[in-house]
Amino acid sequence: NINDIFTLDIIGQDFTSNVDGGGVNIIFDPAIINVLSVSIDNDFWDFMNMEGTINNTLGTVNGIMVNALSSTTDNFTVASIEFQAITGGTTNILLNDFSFNPWSSGGETISTSYVTGQVTVSNVPIPAAAWLFGSALIGLTQVRYRSRK
Repeated sequence: NINDIFTLDIIGQDFTSNVDGGGVNIIFDPAIINVLSVSIDNDFWDFMNMEGTINNTLGTVNGIMVNALSSTTDNFTVASIEFQAITGGTTNILLNDFSFNPWSSGGETISTSYVTGQVTVSNVPIPAAAWLFGSALIGLTQVRYRSRK
């Protein structure tokens, strides 16, 4: 709903070789959602990390970068992005490689693919209690009108 805050985790999956690190950019419709913050687990990613540059005017976060000195394989969280819904509508959330820090293993570039996400923000519906209160007022008005006749 409008003004709700939600978190998106960027997850790396099924890496069979050690991942040294890499980077990602995010693109979204800034009329629908805005980014409030980006967080990285600095205990897991322990070397030269950057949360990237948030630009809610353009609808981008550029340069989220993570690196690890330890062995990173299988599945892992790259970053958590906190969004806020601005208005009703639907937007794609697109990810692409941050060219300054490509995903690598042992110094060799890793081929990556990203899943496109989609967010739909609903306009807040009028609560049922408001409808009930409104119909009760109409009913009382009718009763008062008939009692005066």
